[in-house]
Amino acid sequence: MSFATKFEKINMALSHPSLFRSKKNYLFILSHMRSRSSLLSHLLGSHPEICGYGELHYDYPTPTSLFKMHLELYKDLNDINESKYYLDKVLHNSYVISDKILSNPKVHILVLFREPKATIRSLVKMGEATNKPEYSNTDKMLQYYIKRISYLIDISKKYSKVHIIESDKVVKDTAHTLKDLSDWLNLDSELSENYNLFNKTGKAGHGDPSSSIVSGKIIETNNSQSIELDEDSLEIALQHYRNLSILANR
Repeated sequence: MSFATKFEKINMALSHPSLFRSKKNYLFILSHMRSRSSLLSHLLGSHPEICGYGELHYDYPTPTSLFKMHLELYKDLNDINESKYYLDKVLHNSYVISDKILSNPKVHILVLFREPKATIRSLVKMGEATNKPEYSNTDKMLQYYIKRISYLIDISKKYSKVHIIESDKVVKDTAHTLKDLSDWLNLDSELSENYNLFNKTGKAGHGDPSSSIVSGKIIETNNSQSIELDEDSLEIALQHYRNLSILANR
């Protein structure tokens, strides 16, 4: 973090001390790339009781690190104090969220996952659209998927305030999925199938860069692109997917 950025955040904190006094609940979307997490986070972030709609790219090693979330959300959205939940989305094992954070009674964990073949197809397509060839390395992407799903399984088993959603249900069983989420979060009104566009919606590095996310509504896309996957790695990925599916249906 540059000196200018640090100074900006310190000045913001001093100017708005209520950001540190507010006692909020936190909602972490723990998922993987191309899981429709941008869509779900926009649906959630458009509700008046939820503040946040994407990836902040932060580690959360200690309880005080949650204040980084407060500052970043205020910087992006300006008015956050009326919200019941502050939201961040984490898609990579390299970002650390400590046990002290995840076991905090004010923290809710939303696990979102998608079938591996569809995930890898979507990663390859995104790589082609954004000129990032690393996403077209299917072996590398399968290993990323396996490691990430393994982490999500561990999280789902370890913590009590966990809600697990299979990605297809967001677009194929929307009304039921959003009602369950609204009840789980104890929201005063149900989540809507339409959503707002925010400052960083559709921008690279902040979620889905495709044209679908800027529509403000749920669009089910189909990708039948032919890809070659290592059979052994795919079987491991499918087994991890099935194990997480079992947890989602328990």
